[in-house]
Order: sequence, then structure tokens, then C-alpha cells
Amino acid sequence: MSYIELHKTKGVNAHMTYCPRCKGEASELILVGADDGIYECNAPSSAGGPHKMAGRPRPRMQQAHCPECGYDVSWTRVGTLEDGVRLPATQPCDTCQKEMKEHEAVVEAGGVYFRCNDCKAQGVIKASAPFAMLAREAAQHQEEEHRKKNGSSLVAGWYTTAHHNRGNDLVFMPCGIEFNKKECPACGPNKVADTTTSPT
Repeated sequence: MSYIELHKTKGVNAHMTYCPRCKGEASELILVGADDGIYECNAPSSAGGPHKMAGRPRPRMQQAHCPECGYDVSWTRVGTLEDGVRLPATQPCDTCQKEMKEHEAVVEAGGVYFRCNDCKAQGVIKASAPFAMLAREAAQHQEEEHRKKNGSSLVAGWYTTAHHNRGNDLVFMPCGIEFNKKECPACGPNKVADTTTSPT
């Protein structure tokens, strides 16, 4: 059974939220109560960290999940939450969740995820783009080299390219690549037509 420690003057101390993915308004309401501190996650800069979060991260342990970067990380208190501040929701909004499922289908069909470290665009490159094929070949090489050196596969996720059958269908596992502004298919000079870009 969950409970909220009431704030001495603000009671449940309710706050509206925003989508942690597209930053748009979310329908979730977070009851902060007495946990009105602002905490900063200790995620690495490669994950876009650090991110700030109001209210004590749950569970009340040394490490807790960050809805912004997706990591389980340690947190440091850096301030006190003011009235009217929107907080990141615990999950993406309905629009983003729908788009994420669409992107997942593109990747399962042989496409690849991409994200840009400069313009922060993220999305997918469809399997029909030659670049997607090259990205998977490079990821497969990385996977094979890792297996030879360590005797095990890479952790399933961003750079994994193994595939499996779902019934009679060939399904590709997640594979992705990071860009900067010189290479990004969204903001770079060599835009890729077969892409789907998410809100930034």
C-alpha cells in the first residue's frame, strides 16, 4: 500500500507533468507531498545527463530510475521545488507511445534507430535506405568482435543487430546509431529520405 507524507503547508503538493520524450503536456498528476526536493540524476553526459527531477526518486534507495534518460542511477539533491513547476511523467504520452510502437515495427523489419547529439532528433531509418543496411553490417561486425573477445554477446539494446524468427517472419532486433550535425539525416547536409523523425 502506498502513502504520501503530507507537506506541512501544501498537503499532497500536486504538480502537473510533461512527457519525458517530446516535452509536451502530459495527463499524469504527481503528488509530491513533503518530498519537495529537486534531485539531479548522475547519468553520464553520453546519456544527456544530468537530468533534474522533483520529489525524492523512488524507490528510496541509492539508485532509482530516471524517466529522462532511462537509466537506474544515483541522485543528488540540488534544490527545492517551487509551485506550478511541471514534472516529467513516469511514462511517455499516448502520442509518443504510439510513435514508439511504429518505430519498433520499422526496426523489426530491418530499419535502424538513430539519434543526433547536436539537434537531439531521434527516429528511425527504414530498411529500404542503403544506410540502414550499412549500419546493420557495422553493428553485426561489432557484435562478432565482441563475442570473439569476450565469449558472449553484447547486451541486447542500442547496438545489437541479431535477429530471430517470429512464426514464419524474420524479425530484426534493435539496432541504432548516433550522429552529430555533420552526419545527421535530419539536420545534416546529407538528409536521408527514408526516415521517420520524432519530436525533439
